[in-house]
Amino acid sequence: MLLLSISPLPNLRPSDVTTRLSALVAPYLKQASGYIRPEFRALVTRDRNDILAIAKRFNTRPDTNMSDEQFATVMVTILYNEHNGWLEDAFPLVRPLTPIYQDAQAISNAYAGTNFSVWPSNIRPSVVREILNHEVPAVGIVPLAIELPSDTDSHQNVQSLANTPDAAYELLGANLRRGVYRAQKEDVVVTWQTLLAWHNAGIVDPKVIAKNASLQHYLSRAVPYIASAQGLYRAVSMCQNNKMPDTLNGHEARTNRDRK
Repeated sequence: MLLLSISPLPNLRPSDVTTRLSALVAPYLKQASGYIRPEFRALVTRDRNDILAIAKRFNTRPDTNMSDEQFATVMVTILYNEHNGWLEDAFPLVRPLTPIYQDAQAISNAYAGTNFSVWPSNIRPSVVREILNHEVPAVGIVPLAIELPSDTDSHQNVQSLANTPDAAYELLGANLRRGVYRAQKEDVVVTWQTLLAWHNAGIVDPKVIAKNASLQHYLSRAVPYIASAQGLYRAVSMCQNNKMPDTLNGHEARTNRDRK
């Protein structure tokens, strides 16, 4: 769960705070529940064909070794995982409040200029701006198949894109393509863990992922959602050269190079 502040701190991003907090509490949390909010499950089920079409545009099979259905499964796993945080797992009674703080973060971004992650893809406005402006080096240019506002530098417009389901799915696919580019740059084999780590923390190096307690917890929490995501596309596994584990022990996730 992200923490709201009235205005952004100059030297400390909200994502830094929550990442540190997640790393601190991760060793003490119980196994992830795999809870999916019913209304969100219904939304994703309704949009599953749109998500698959987006996956087909952004998946490059020679680079990911994934079918389009498997790439879409990765996308849905991220969507499900992002909608039920560790706090909701630890304290299920707060789940009814989740939509409230999600909306509050979007409002804070729109009117206070903050940079909180925005649902449904849980992507920060700054990342949206990077995708639109190709500001991040060594990840390549990713074309978008959505109608962009005339002023894509406007914070309000960027916020609106991140907060609109159709655009958010497109941005999620584009961000995962950027993760594939980064993995190529760093000579990393692409797996579902690679893509989730990129989306969550901008990291693809398996050695760095293995040392990051917050990311290990994030990956372990994603596992219970995989079967539900696969059910939408009948994807047997998320990566043809990397059999997906049914479970992870504790908060450890096997990384790319460990499987070579």
